[in-house]
Amino acid sequence: MIFIGIGIALFVWFLDSILSSQVFHDGTFFQNLLFLPGIHMHVLAHRVILVSIIIISSIFVHLAFKKQKQTKIKLRLSEQRSNSVFDHSDIGMSMIDLDGKQFRVNRKLCDILGYSEVEMLTMSYKDTTYPEDLGKETLLMKSLLSGQIDSCHVEKRSLHKEGRIVWNYVTLSLIRDDKKDPSYLIAQIQDITRRKGAEEELLLAKVQAEKARDMAETLARTDYLTGLLNRRSFMERLEEEFQRSIRHGRDFALIMADIDKFKSINDTYGHQAGDTTLQEFADCLQTQSREYDFIGRYGGEEFVICLPDTKKEQAAAIAERIRFAVEDRKVLIELNQINITASFGVVTLRTHSDNLDSLILRADQLMYKSKAEKGNNVHID
Repeated sequence: MIFIGIGIALFVWFLDSILSSQVFHDGTFFQNLLFLPGIHMHVLAHRVILVSIIIISSIFVHLAFKKQKQTKIKLRLSEQRSNSVFDHSDIGMSMIDLDGKQFRVNRKLCDILGYSEVEMLTMSYKDTTYPEDLGKETLLMKSLLSGQIDSCHVEKRSLHKEGRIVWNYVTLSLIRDDKKDPSYLIAQIQDITRRKGAEEELLLAKVQAEKARDMAETLARTDYLTGLLNRRSFMERLEEEFQRSIRHGRDFALIMADIDKFKSINDTYGHQAGDTTLQEFADCLQTQSREYDFIGRYGGEEFVICLPDTKKEQAAAIAERIRFAVEDRKVLIELNQINITASFGVVTLRTHSDNLDSLILRADQLMYKSKAEKGNNVHID
């Protein structure tokens, strides 16, 4: 095109030079050039110019048609390539009109959802969307059609023709016409069902592992029979609470409790009956204690209750309440109901010079003093 333009410019310059020269006006130039005597020079010049214009116009028309033909070929090839990509893509593809109806789908999408192409073309995208995911996808469609966004990605569930759930990763893109108005939507759909299944299995395994770890930690802290803190865990927590009370100058109390005549229950009814009695007794301790108190099985049929921020009178009242609840409890053993009682020793922190071992020893001594008095009694420090 550059060379043609240069040629035209030179030709025009050449004609202009001739028309403006003296030899043109006196007629000698064309006579000598064309050997056409008898023809007026101005008429001959006009004919030459007309023929030149026709030739140049023909060249331009030819070039224009050639370019248009090449453009059509390119467009046809591009359309063929696009159709081939659409039809043979390894991901599902769908063209959706502005009302949500699909007007073109590829084979992969039909395979993903289990429908034939004919069936798919009678359906809206809503027909295969899982009901709980429909609201989210509808909002995205509105955002696209309103021009807020041109494309978006979403993980959604679809309903297979067989009724099972298919997980999809969907890319939605808005296609506009020459006037920039929304024309239709293209959806690219990848089947991620296996990936989601693997993620769910991994999550389930993680939850199960966490539960197993929590269970192991719980078993390590608690007494398997009563569900209360075992001695080691109880003593660790008791030490923390005791030191906190010392630092902040707070009240602190302990109750030592022991089931009366427990050996007789074991000997008379067997060890299974003894286990049942321990469980019933532990339940009484828990139900009659306050929410912030904590209890541990100290050994055998002995239990210790820690009462933070508790004065002697409060601790004595709680011990008495527990004693009454235990006395009122009926333990069912082999269709027989037996009554149980317990003995209690209550101590409180006297001075900051007290230590935990001395408190436990005093509580234990008071508890045995109660047992020596035929049990079912509370002794207070």
